[in-house]
Amino acid sequence: MLFNTLITSVRFLLKSKTYTAINLIGLVLGLTASFILFIFIVNEQSFNKDFIHSDRIFRVVTKIQARKNINALTPFNLAGDLKKQIPQIELSSRVINLEYSFGTVKIQTGKVFQDISGFISTDPSLFPMLGIKIKGPSWDHLLKDSQALLISDSAAKRIFGTSEPLGKKCKVRINGKSYSFRIEGVFQNLPWNSTVRADFFTGMAFYLEILKEISEHPENTLSSYSETTNETYILLRKNVKIADISSKMDSFIQRNGLKNQGIAFIFQPFTDIYFHSTDFMNDFNPKGNTSNTWIYCILACFILFLAGMNYAILSTARSSLRYKEIGVRKVFGATKNQLRLQIIIESVLLTSIAFPLSILLLGLIDPFMEKLYGYSIAMYSSNLLVYLSIFAGITILIGLFSGMYTAIYLASLDPLFALKMKLFSFKRFTISKFFIVFQLFITLSLLIGFITVYRQITFCLNRDLGLKKTNLLIIHFNPEEFTAAEQLKDIIFNQQATINVSGCSVTPPTTASSSVIINIPGKSNKKISLETYFVDYNFFETMGIKLISGRVFNPDDSARNKTMMLLNLEAVRALGFKDPLAKQIGPFQTIGVVDNFNIRTQHEKIQPAMFCFMPSACQNILVRYKTGGREQLISVIEKSWQHLSHAIPLDYSNFDTELDALYIREKNFVRVVATFTILAFVITGMGMFGLALLITERRRKEIAIRKVFGASNAHIIIRIQREFYFYIGIATLISIPVSWYFINKWLDTFYYHIQWNSGIFAISIFSVFLFVSLILLFRTIKVLREKPIDVLKYE
Repeated sequence: MLFNTLITSVRFLLKSKTYTAINLIGLVLGLTASFILFIFIVNEQSFNKDFIHSDRIFRVVTKIQARKNINALTPFNLAGDLKKQIPQIELSSRVINLEYSFGTVKIQTGKVFQDISGFISTDPSLFPMLGIKIKGPSWDHLLKDSQALLISDSAAKRIFGTSEPLGKKCKVRINGKSYSFRIEGVFQNLPWNSTVRADFFTGMAFYLEILKEISEHPENTLSSYSETTNETYILLRKNVKIADISSKMDSFIQRNGLKNQGIAFIFQPFTDIYFHSTDFMNDFNPKGNTSNTWIYCILACFILFLAGMNYAILSTARSSLRYKEIGVRKVFGATKNQLRLQIIIESVLLTSIAFPLSILLLGLIDPFMEKLYGYSIAMYSSNLLVYLSIFAGITILIGLFSGMYTAIYLASLDPLFALKMKLFSFKRFTISKFFIVFQLFITLSLLIGFITVYRQITFCLNRDLGLKKTNLLIIHFNPEEFTAAEQLKDIIFNQQATINVSGCSVTPPTTASSSVIINIPGKSNKKISLETYFVDYNFFETMGIKLISGRVFNPDDSARNKTMMLLNLEAVRALGFKDPLAKQIGPFQTIGVVDNFNIRTQHEKIQPAMFCFMPSACQNILVRYKTGGREQLISVIEKSWQHLSHAIPLDYSNFDTELDALYIREKNFVRVVATFTILAFVITGMGMFGLALLITERRRKEIAIRKVFGASNAHIIIRIQREFYFYIGIATLISIPVSWYFINKWLDTFYYHIQWNSGIFAISIFSVFLFVSLILLFRTIKVLREKPIDVLKYE
């Protein structure tokens, strides 16, 4: 019986090749798109969950009362003190990313040094905490001396090829100085979804060695609880709750004399780091976006609903071909359940065919995902079985959902009416109306979302930042390696294409920040955090920043003994200065005030900032050049750099290019929303085409009679489309508040953002209205071209 039902279903699908092909394309596109989004969601939610003790690992972060943000870094001695004083902690470990602490890290391969990332100093206890497998000594004998180095499997193959790396020597250059290491062990690559990312591990002995070289009083950094140097991770003992540890922290703070310093420590679950560290200071771990994940989840559900409804609508349109078949089957004794099973099997069979095609399409798309959206779906990972299980379940549900309506409707037909082909009016298909409205609602909402997101990203890239963004070149260098920065600046300044040259400590634009906490003058009990930038003279002129009062730095300032600074307007407001000139803040004296300007993203409010004159701390050369002079200037810079740098690679970029890079995640988000908006239009278009076939097929005689009695083509077209205008109206009433709510949630992640206006809704509604009208018009015109006599003749 079941086999016969399956054979009949296959025959029917093959008989209606056009409808089957349209349905199959819609299902494959819908399933593939939703699979991609679900893979992204599963991948994002899996961060730090592949470690064996992930539920017992916590990161300790620092909360200072004077600052609003939480600091991801902690004091150097905290890990050891927590382990000693709180017995419920099984292991504790410090993690220091040397690249962020001391500058560029390079490793020697052959005769040259190549940049590397993920070079970390840590305690050996990190390895059993994370369950990292190591080829070499046991974990408690690792990294005892400053020359010991652990290397990942992938890095070992990249550097040493097929030869055995254990015991080999290598040289690493940090901030311009070379250090010799011995490969003590090889560790298994960390999971791709780990926030702790490292290819090289060295011990704390090496960190202390560097610290002693660069600091006059390293003991202050190591012993003070007011200095933050490293991340701290703890592993709780089995059956211990984090609440048990948190309750002991008051006594811990009291015992270590931290209560009066306004310092507190918070325990962050290891699995929360990826999504819940967005506002943390000094956190260089990869971060996710919860809002985007929810939006992608909603998108995936929308696309699945579209694909399922599209199938249901097209099946309804095609059902007119089956009335006699259903009638004959009922006359010969077929029950309603048998008929329903037959139709549902057809639906599940079609989605089952779409399932492997979707997986195949996923494999074809994967190589292009990284380039188009900056994200690899990484399907063939540890989550593969999870993906396939979810996808198979989704496919079956879509098959059942899509075929259910048609099955119930056809199985309930009266056999006499079915054999006489007495079809009832389309207006009675109330569920079909719901499908139509929901399809239009999804399409309209996606279009409103896309337009808003696109406008916001365009706003971010084009908004006045308080400085000149174009024709600004940034040359990056390490002061320890490249010592001829002043000579290079003189050469550049003397070029005809150059307008101005300066230097600064950070690379504008940037997401990094360096701040100091100071007491507000005259208010000893109030403190403020000031972002600190070290700049050279001509900085404000080169950047195009407006001077409000006082003066800027000039070359004569280099010979003066006192240290000078400028404040931005936000700092003046926060400090409460009426006349900030000549005010003393620590060792710095204010000589001027500049307008607020933003070298960060629009996610953040412009912060109070101080700009200190300190050319020796600059790590970037800023060059303002004339329009059309870039290529000539770069040619001169490359030749001069080669002569002055002694084989150090030249690293430069344009300000506007760096600004674009800050919004790479948002731009990828725009591409994703655009792609799925187009896909929604395609799937909705297929559904509308199916409905157009249904309506015109059932109203062919009505249209012919109207034409006989003198109705114009325009009158007939408007009459057929009028009902769909009503559906668009309902979809509009639903989509506007829903879109407004979710888009506002997304816009709230930006401090500076666009304002909603009616133009977004008007453009979206008109676009959907035009799209649906054209599809219905295309089919209606085809029917209008038929001769009434051919339509109305009985035989």
